[in-house]
Amino acid sequence: MNQARTGDVPVDIGRYEDLVAAPEAEFAKIFATFNITPKLPLADCLALCSPGALRKAEDAEIAMGAPSIFKNYRKDAARPETRFINEARANGYRSVLSSAEVAYGLDRLGGLMERLGYDVQAYRQAA
Repeated sequence: MNQARTGDVPVDIGRYEDLVAAPEAEFAKIFATFNITPKLPLADCLALCSPGALRKAEDAEIAMGAPSIFKNYRKDAARPETRFINEARANGYRSVLSSAEVAYGLDRLGGLMERLGYDVQAYRQAA
């Protein structure tokens, strides 16, 4: 996780892979950057926001059929099988994006990815 300050505005740049690998440590850094004190122990906060807990909440809201955060923000509301909460795993893109789509993304965002510490050449070779 990279931390920086721009004027008086705190900035925290994190990588999804780091959040998945060490959520408690990474969220502790985020909370410190933004001076947040959780009302619950950090481990409890993470448990409430785990992919399994969020998927359970999404299932309950879908079963009710009412507008909800999950229903309103689904990627494709016309397809009920499309979920807001997906697998929540690093590198999941490999099972859903074609090599051409990965190459397009790397062409557009490769510079930013390199600044965030990603090995863009390795992503190109894996595509």
